[in-house]
Amino acid sequence: MSEFEAMKKRVRNSALNELEQERLINYFSPIYYVEFEVTLPGELFPRIERVGYYDKTHNRHKKEALEIFERIPSAKRVIEKCMYTGKEKIIKERS
Repeated sequence: MSEFEAMKKRVRNSALNELEQERLINYFSPIYYVEFEVTLPGELFPRIERVGYYDKTHNRHKKEALEIFERIPSAKRVIEKCMYTGKEKIIKERS
């Protein structure tokens, strides 16, 4: 069980009402980044650009990030960042 899932379980068992529970869970839900390597003209090494996906109202940010990764060949990896602990985990990666 991930740290986020454990936190979710503790929130569900807490004395908070249902609306407060949902707000807290949405606040700490993970966000997703798609990393791109962009080489500008005249530069030897590529720059790494990150685009964040965190549409927490509809909870489809993971799906969007994975779709962008599959569609755009310059995308190098998809990263999940746990907002509760700050840890990052690579979900998909291209070499």
